[in-house]
Amino acid sequence: MNKKIIIFALLSAVMLGGCASANNESAEESSSLFESADISAIEASAEASATNESSDELSIQIENEVNDAVSSCDSLSDELVKIGEIYDKYDSYRMNASSQTEMNEKSVYGLQVWQAEVNSLLSRLKEADPSNYESNLLPEHQKWESYVDTMSEKMSYEYEGGSIKPMIFMYNKAMRYKKDAYSLASALADIKKEVTFTLPDQDACGYYGNYDATDYLIINEGMESDSYSVLIHIEGKDELRGYATVNPDADDSSLTFTSEDGSISGSISYFALGAAFYVAESTNESFQLEEVYDFTFCY
Repeated sequence: MNKKIIIFALLSAVMLGGCASANNESAEESSSLFESADISAIEASAEASATNESSDELSIQIENEVNDAVSSCDSLSDELVKIGEIYDKYDSYRMNASSQTEMNEKSVYGLQVWQAEVNSLLSRLKEADPSNYESNLLPEHQKWESYVDTMSEKMSYEYEGGSIKPMIFMYNKAMRYKKDAYSLASALADIKKEVTFTLPDQDACGYYGNYDATDYLIINEGMESDSYSVLIHIEGKDELRGYATVNPDADDSSLTFTSEDGSISGSISYFALGAAFYVAESTNESFQLEEVYDFTFCY
């Protein structure tokens, strides 16, 4: 009887000792897992912080380079050319990215270049003509700016749902600020009486028609040289999507247009302040032969 009790007590002690050892090992493993998770979280946080810091530093660098260009150029014409070169430099960050996600993220740098130039031009216009700036220019600019995302979204219609869409949207947004910079520089040149002011070469791409209206014409760069994709939206009519090529026989800036379904062909003439669409052939009841649709303003 006493032996049985002693043996049972000894067995219990061994079992308890084994449990304690197992618990210690389990605790050590759990501790190790928690430490590993903590390190991973810390590393991820540090990486995100470094990325944000790098991005912030680059944004400051962009603004400084734009300001340096403004102060070093003798004319507004030269300034716009220089800003274009700065844009190309920072857009190369996007072009040389290793993944589409990285390209999407870095496409913001090109936008920041033209936004910095627009802000600089606005500041100088305010100084040059404060009365007109407060009463006309600033309110109109703020209204235009509230539609920039809408215009850029419409211009990205071909890439809806694709992984490349954020980058295309950002590019279109940058180009809206570029065109705005050209317009503001032209206004400042008039005030400063820069008679030699000329705009850098421009192509057909743009958003034509008043930005807050329902009728608009969109011209985007095509896949081949001197080709364009076109969208024509006129309230109450079928929306036209098609393609256009440069018309070498035209005296003015003109494109030859054909709709995707082949039902309509015609020509698009464009210039700095707008565009017009002429219907040459049509089997579409919405668009009659020899009709002309004007789109005033270009953004």
